[in-house]
Amino acid sequence: MQKKLFGSIVFLSLCAVVATAQGDKGGLKVAGTWNVTGVIDGGKKVPDEIFTKVKIAITFKDGKYSASTDGKEEEAGTYTINAKTKPAQIDLLPTTGKDKGKAQLGLIKIDGEVMTFAATKNGDKDRPKNFEGGDNITVIVLKRGK
Repeated sequence: MQKKLFGSIVFLSLCAVVATAQGDKGGLKVAGTWNVTGVIDGGKKVPDEIFTKVKIAITFKDGKYSASTDGKEEEAGTYTINAKTKPAQIDLLPTTGKDKGKAQLGLIKIDGEVMTFAATKNGDKDRPKNFEGGDNITVIVLKRGK
């Protein structure tokens, strides 16, 4: 059950986390590796103990991202970010994985060593309005890796 839940989280959520094409555009310092510490999917909080058992990480470098579970790459792709909007908007385009070719629209904010990302499901045309979550919206909290 937990493996299945993680698969869903990775493909529906983690691919949503992104960085700027140059790494630090608009004051968002996102280049590097980030570890997932919390997820709200469809308005329901995923139990925190899951993230102590399975390591889910997102790495950003040179306009590309890669999402992995326990060191195994699950998805990779490219992204763009508009840091001029409040909150900043982000668009992901997976080039590998089950959602290959289906764009994902989201919002991103960074506070110190914590990144929060909200996104709709891949292929949806609407962008989340905030970081509160809700139907068809996934909110992911990540902490910068060392």
